[in-house]
Amino acid sequence: MKNKIFISVVYTAAAVLLLAGPHTLFKVCELTEPPMKCWWTVRAETGTAVLLFVSAGLYVFSSTTREKIYTSIFAAADTIFVILLPFVLIGGCSMNTMPCRTVTFPAIYAIGIITLIVTAGNLIVLIMKSGREHLH
Repeated sequence: MKNKIFISVVYTAAAVLLLAGPHTLFKVCELTEPPMKCWWTVRAETGTAVLLFVSAGLYVFSSTTREKIYTSIFAAADTIFVILLPFVLIGGCSMNTMPCRTVTFPAIYAIGIITLIVTAGNLIVLIMKSGREHLH
């Protein structure tokens, strides 16, 4: 039960930070006309945050180890996209001194990497538990 709560809290915290952070804590560049790439990256991160909320909900209500494994795999894939959106898929401003490059993207990378590490650790524990369950 503690594992369910901890993992769900991690996913929910990451989702909240990805949703609100670029607009409050680690602000992205100002909106211009036309919008810069970093603005679109933050918009796309909204989708990954929603999927992390879904992962948190699914994890809380999962009852079997297999369901937890599948939910964790889903969350890991989503978290990989969290990291890839600013790094490769969309990107940001070309100047390295812009707020998106100095503050926003490093914060997004940190959120993504921490969530991915927690998820990978959880997957290892779940797979080991799954193996023990099949032995009995």
